[in-house]
Amino acid sequence: MTTVPHLRTEIPGPRSRELHAQREAAVASGFGITLPVFIERAGTSTLEDVDGNTLIDLASGIAVTSVGAANPVVRAEVAAQLDRFTHTCFMVTEYEGFVRVAEWLNEHTPVTSTSAPRCSAPAPKPWRTPSRSRGPTPVVPPCS
Repeated sequence: MTTVPHLRTEIPGPRSRELHAQREAAVASGFGITLPVFIERAGTSTLEDVDGNTLIDLASGIAVTSVGAANPVVRAEVAAQLDRFTHTCFMVTEYEGFVRVAEWLNEHTPVTSTSAPRCSAPAPKPWRTPSRSRGPTPVVPPCS
C-alpha cells in the first residue's frame, strides 16, 4: 500500500457507491457517516478504499488515534489471540486478558481529587435465572 495520497477514481468511486447502496438497504439510517467511502486497508496515516484511491486519514477514530489503523504490535497480538479464541462474554465466562486491560487502565488512569471516583462496590447478583422471574432491583451503594 502506498503512503502517498493518490486518486484513481472520483470520490466516492463506483465500488464504494455500490457498497453504500447496500449499506443503505441494510443499516438503520440513524447510524450516520461522514464520507461514503469503503476502506479496503489502512496504513499509518493513509487509507486505501475499495476503488484503489489512497486518502490521508484526517478523521481517525478513537481507537485509531490510540493504537493506529495498522499497528504491527497490535496486529501480532491479535494474531496470537486468534489462535486461542476470538471472543467470549466476560460477564458469562471470564478470561485473563480482560483483567490485564482493566489493571493497565487502572494503573495509567489514577484517581485524583478532581477525577470521578472508581466504584469498587460489588456488582449486584443477576436477578433472572431460568427458574426465577425478575425480582426487585438491588440497591448498589454509591461510589466514594
